[in-house]
Amino acid sequence: MCSSDLALTAHLEQHEPYDVEYRLLTKHGEYRWFRARGLAAWDDQGRPIRMAGSLQCITDRRRMEEALRRSERLLKDVIDNTTAVIYVKGTDGRYMLTNRRFEQLFNLSTEQIVGHTDHDLFPREIADAFNANDRQVLARKTPVEYDETAPHPDGPHQYISIKFPLCDEAGAPYAVCGISTDITERKRLGDSLRANEERVQLALRSARIGVWDWNLETDRCYGSPVVNELLGLPVAAGPLSGQDVLAAVYADDRASVLAALLAARHSSRPEFAFAHRVCLADGALQWLSWSGHVVRNAAGAATRILGTIQTTAPGQMALPETAQIGGDAP
Repeated sequence: MCSSDLALTAHLEQHEPYDVEYRLLTKHGEYRWFRARGLAAWDDQGRPIRMAGSLQCITDRRRMEEALRRSERLLKDVIDNTTAVIYVKGTDGRYMLTNRRFEQLFNLSTEQIVGHTDHDLFPREIADAFNANDRQVLARKTPVEYDETAPHPDGPHQYISIKFPLCDEAGAPYAVCGISTDITERKRLGDSLRANEERVQLALRSARIGVWDWNLETDRCYGSPVVNELLGLPVAAGPLSGQDVLAAVYADDRASVLAALLAARHSSRPEFAFAHRVCLADGALQWLSWSGHVVRNAAGAATRILGTIQTTAPGQMALPETAQIGGDAP
């Protein structure tokens, strides 16, 4: 027995409302959806004697409802299959929607989240911070990026949250949507990397070793403060050009230094080394040794030279005229 027959029997025998939707084959040979509503009349013995009703084609409405269900299913599938935390909160601060990741991280069900506020779910200090950011987004009516902290079983986690207003047709915000990405591990690795870099820089500075990176395409040499110190240039000076470096070299050694650099660009070997003198403030000459590695592009052209510079004793380096560049003579 089909649903319409069951509904009709229930109406006639049990006086239940008769309101049912079903498909009918039309004269055009296609099935369309219809809504049937009716009301029977009964005699004194409770027997149905007649029935009146209406039949309405609702195919377009059913198609729209099906399209809406598919759209909602698509949205749910997308937000539930991401590692980001996604949520929507109304202007009253109550959650309207969250994704599966939100529920997993905070061990909460949809029923425990939707309809509740941050103060129902999180410690007061954290909830206050969330609310302050949400209010700012609603007031500014524009997307804003925040650094936020959320409690986890293993301790607080750091998040980058992109929050933006959802507006009605009149442009009035009715909710805030947030997409939050956990950057705790990335931040920890970044802090560790910075700490290691600081230790390396401290060690190099203690040993008076400068580190430099010469971009041959822009002719800009970026170096640590020790590089400028050894060359007798202001520490706060910006990137050096080739002319800046040559100007700091003792005049009698400039030709050989220029030849060494040109040879390094065209040598078949990536490593090179050379030495030259600089004139100190008291007029004394100090030897400096350079060593580095040439970086080439796919066509084999030199694009960068990276290396170190440090002081050296006169007897430890050859004279500039016989400087060695990647094993090839200049």
